[in-house]
Amino acid sequence: MSDKVKSIILTEFGGLDKIKVMDWPINSTNLRTKELEVKVSICGVNFADVYTRLGFLPHLETPRVLGLECVGTVVNVGMEVDQFKIGQRVLCYRWTGGLYRERVIVEEKYCFTVPDSLSDEQLVCLPSQYLTAYFALFDFGNLRPNQTVLMHSCVGGVGCAVTQLCKTVPNVTIHGTTSAHKLEVARLKGVHHVFTLADLNKQNHRYDIIIDPLGGPYSSINQSLLKHLGRSILIGATSMIGSKDPPSSSTGNSVEYLDLVMNNRSISGLHVGLICENAPLRVKACMEHLFTLCMEEKIAPIVHATFTFDQIQNAQEELLERRNIGKILLRPH
Repeated sequence: MSDKVKSIILTEFGGLDKIKVMDWPINSTNLRTKELEVKVSICGVNFADVYTRLGFLPHLETPRVLGLECVGTVVNVGMEVDQFKIGQRVLCYRWTGGLYRERVIVEEKYCFTVPDSLSDEQLVCLPSQYLTAYFALFDFGNLRPNQTVLMHSCVGGVGCAVTQLCKTVPNVTIHGTTSAHKLEVARLKGVHHVFTLADLNKQNHRYDIIIDPLGGPYSSINQSLLKHLGRSILIGATSMIGSKDPPSSSTGNSVEYLDLVMNNRSISGLHVGLICENAPLRVKACMEHLFTLCMEEKIAPIVHATFTFDQIQNAQEELLERRNIGKILLRPH
């Protein structure tokens, strides 16, 4: 037996009009042994849901509930759940979505115990943005003191996270690209040298680490801007939104393989959701470290705006138009 809860549904791949808010079935009476039922208080808005909507991830079938991350309160637990109890606050992250709902059913492995001292707003900013930034800088990028980092879209959610995490390492120089109207904001947020994408080819700087959410034609430019032993980490394909080509078609063809070898450069791809699937203990340790950094005020998630479920189209449009400085959030009501 199932009841229905308010949910954000992608009815089919396409435009914003394919996103509907409606009551959608939830089977809360027969939890599996390792599942939790969570009453949702707040969710995060991410480009991953845009990719899903546009059909970039065709293995995710429609209709489906969107939403990768939420914070809420446990209202029921399966018989073998041992890390959570009813009434406990919890952070959930599931890269395949399904969390834009008033109540969600989530496997225990996708849930994190959270410190009481951090707010729902702080917590929901961490999985997609700060985990991505952390893995890009420290696991893939091997960031060390006195290095130089270039972050594209440097005042978005991941961009702000990268800037803050860079400042936990001594003498790291941060460069970033952003829209012309955000240049001064980027400087105020701690980016040392900021410029627009139009000026990317004009840079005389070379970088130890480049974090790239753009993909497409920018991949080859990034490669040319790396120092010897430099690392470029691809974390998205936002430049391909609106393109007729799939996001994989351009980036792969733009890699200069001989250049990588002769200049000792590397390019890697990062999908934090699949790290969660394949290295859950590493993710748990990383998340606990982020909690500590947040409690010590060494990082401070920035919330751009909060919308309701009924405003989901406006929230995605805000993200697509690059108007956000930091993270966009959603509440059920």
